[in-house]
Order: sequence, then structure tokens, then C-alpha cells
Amino acid sequence: MLIIKKNTFIGLSVCFALQVFADFLRYMYSGRISLTHDTVLAVLMLADKYNVVDLQQVCCHYMCAHLVTITSRNRAVSWLQYARDVHHEPLANACRQFILWNFHKVACTADYLAMDEDILVELLQNSDLVIPDELTLFRCVSRWIRHQECYTIDSGSKRNAAHVLMHIRFAMIPPSEIGLVTADPLFVNYADFFEDRIQHSLDFHSNSRQKSLFSGPAFEPRNYTNDIWSTTLSIDSFSSFAAYDVCPVFFSTPASVAKMDSGDAPSWEWTAELFPKGVHFSKFILIGLWRNMEVAGATYDTIRLVIASKSCEPRRTVVVVLIVGVQDGVEYIRHVVNRHCYFDAETPQCQINDIIPFSELNCPNSCYLSGSEGNTFKIMIVIKPA
Repeated sequence: MLIIKKNTFIGLSVCFALQVFADFLRYMYSGRISLTHDTVLAVLMLADKYNVVDLQQVCCHYMCAHLVTITSRNRAVSWLQYARDVHHEPLANACRQFILWNFHKVACTADYLAMDEDILVELLQNSDLVIPDELTLFRCVSRWIRHQECYTIDSGSKRNAAHVLMHIRFAMIPPSEIGLVTADPLFVNYADFFEDRIQHSLDFHSNSRQKSLFSGPAFEPRNYTNDIWSTTLSIDSFSSFAAYDVCPVFFSTPASVAKMDSGDAPSWEWTAELFPKGVHFSKFILIGLWRNMEVAGATYDTIRLVIASKSCEPRRTVVVVLIVGVQDGVEYIRHVVNRHCYFDAETPQCQINDIIPFSELNCPNSCYLSGSEGNTFKIMIVIKPA
């Protein structure tokens, strides 16, 4: 057994441990090694123990490049916890970012259930966490807590659970769905805690108290990918999409986090235009008082997204663009762009250039093209009140 730290370890059978050590010795003599998802962490631990710097770099590079894989093989959580403990900061940052942007996918792995509480709490405190909705996040956290209780069912476990649950943003669960919290298996053991949070959420949405009492991260939306907060813009048959052409979409998002699912809730309407193959401006004649001037056209190799408000009212927003990628047949959020945008009568549009590098999308076998034929470019747009 190789110990990582207290309460976190990787159990290795004798045969497996001998095989990993044999691979390690072979590398010391030949400079060659074969790594897999199952062996790379054990090899990195040996490289750290014996201070083999070049092998440390090889292992960390492999891990950063193989965070995306099928659910049964995903080790992002284990890699994050070890990298953080031994201060492999670039690897830890890559793992943390992948989990933050793909939390729901990671939460379906067995590795997720072994996540340290402090790491889970750190993720839950982050408003940039990407998840379909807060109820889905609650159910993921409930599953993690119930797994911990399989080993220790005592007052200490309940205290730890409350410490984690307090970071669920119950006010972000619509009133029409908040009752589903009571159906969760965790509710029986923490009824008082849940009843208090549910009432607080209902007070927030009913405006029964002054809004000044409702401030802080608990009342801020995360990057939700459901139909309420986001829209998906897909370009199928990307290879045949014309250069400089535009793909538009019309959608709406809540103007306020309160009463977000009610029929009379205020909403903001938007138009989004995506230019995935560059932007072209035709030449034109500038008419002047004394003479006219011909202005040459121009083309720009940029992937531009234009968000336009359909109202003149002032709006302070956070615009989040989630760009989908694919690796080894697995779709995931590969890149995220975050912008604070202000809209009013004088500035009705917000332009975001280079949401990803032009050359990385417009190239053969782009890692940003997904779908059954590997020919679909897909982004999700989330707009939240700032």
C-alpha cells in the first residue's frame, strides 16, 4: 500500500505494485516507460519519492493530456488530490479546472466518491462551477455524503454533512422544484437543516422580506446549462459551413434570480450571432462633405460571438461561453470564456473575439468538432445578472 496522506490512499496488490516498480526501474535504465490511467499515479509517486524530475514531468504531462476519458477510467479527482498534496501546481490547476467545468460528468465516476471534503467544499463555493442546475448539484453532493456515511454514521458525520450542505445554493432551486429536496434520502437525517434552508429559499422568491437580507454567493447563480439560464448554438456539417457566414440564435434568460420559473418572471431577450470561420467587411464608399472616399474591405481570422440586447434598458450581465470539445469520443467542456458586459441604448451589443483560437477550430481533426460524425461545433451561452 502506498500512502498519499491520512485518510487518502491507493491500495495496490502485490503483483500490481511489483509491476509498477518494474516499470519504474526500466525507465531508470532505458528512459522509456508505458503509462496508463491505472499506473500513472503510482509511477508519479515513485518519481516524487526518488526525486526523478524528468519522470515527474512525463507523468504530469500525461495526466494533463488524459483528464478526459470514459467514466469508468476517469481519475481526475485522485490526480487532483495527490497533485495538490505534493504541490504539483500546474497539474492540480488543470485537474481543478476540468472538474469545475465538467462537474456533472466527474460526479458520475467512482473516483468522485473518494473526494476530500475540503476539495468538494472549495468547488461548491465557486460560482464558475458548470452544472445543469442547482438541484442536480444537490443530488450529486447528497450521493457523496451518503457514501461517506456508509463508513461512519455518528454525530461527527452529521456535522461534516452540514458543513458541506451549507454551500448548496437552495435559493437557486426554483420554488416549483424545491419540494423535491424533501424526497432525497438525506432529508430524514437532516430534516431541521433542510426545512430551514427551504423556508429561506421560499422567502427569497416570495419577496416576503427585504431583498437587502438576501445577498452573497448563496443568491448568485452558477453557470447553469439548463434551458432557463442558457442556450445551445450548434453548427452541424461544419466542414461545409461557408467562410465568413454567421449562425444566429434567439433566446431569453431571467432578469432576476427570484421567481425564475414563474410565468410572470421578468426575462431578458437576446440575439446571438456566431462567426466561426472569420469576419469579412466589404469595401464601401465613405461620403464626405467635399469628396467621397473608398474604404477597402477587410477580413479577420477570428471566431467572433456577438450578443445583442433586444431592449434599450440598462443591463449589467455576466456572459459565459462554454465551448464543447471531444477527446477519445468523449464530449466535454474544453474551454470557457467569461465576460462582464453592459448593455443600454448606446451599447446594445457585446462582441467577443477569439473565443477559441481560429487555427484550432479551422483545421483537420479539430478537437472542438464533436457529434457522431465529428463535424459539429457546439457552444453554450449563459447570461446572468451581474
